[in-house]
Amino acid sequence: MLLRRITKHVRNQNWFAVGLDFAIVVVGVFIGIQVANWNGDRLEARKRIDQLSQMHAEVLLGERMSAGYTNYLKKYALPLFDLRKSIFGFSEPIRPEDETKICESILASASIPLPSFLLVTLIDIVSSGRLEEFPDPDFRANAQLVVGRHKSIVELIETERGRLINLAYEFPELISVGLKPDTSEYDTDGVDPTAKCDFDSMI
Repeated sequence: MLLRRITKHVRNQNWFAVGLDFAIVVVGVFIGIQVANWNGDRLEARKRIDQLSQMHAEVLLGERMSAGYTNYLKKYALPLFDLRKSIFGFSEPIRPEDETKICESILASASIPLPSFLLVTLIDIVSSGRLEEFPDPDFRANAQLVVGRHKSIVELIETERGRLINLAYEFPELISVGLKPDTSEYDTDGVDPTAKCDFDSMI
């Protein structure tokens, strides 16, 4: 309809009307482009908000699971220090009531669980080169720092895992292995390994 109006005005040499019609077309196109751009910006902003929300949820979950990791280290690493002092004569011999705890620590020394830093969204954004979509320079710098440290920690643990020796497997005559119930909030399967050691033959 607008095209017919323009054609009619050209034939009638009504240049003012022609100019007005063209102005309407230009303004309409401009508004359409602006609306499309605004909608695109709105969708991108919504996407960034969703990604930030997902990252926040992953950090909160990671904090909770890291507490479980810290609990694991306290439970199994500290008794090994007591054992070392006892072996080298820097402390009293192992008390009978501590034998199970220390023996379970010996068993657990064959594994290093990966810290549960579930930063899936952040790692994906950084590795795919989409970090520039976030305008805050401090966020971009900290994101790269966190992902870099996460990678270093995972690589270190994977390297150390290759050096571990399963003492219960190597010395079954000294360490017997079983399972026991575990109802702690950080446990996932309801059971924990347990062990009994022949400390008289070991020390």
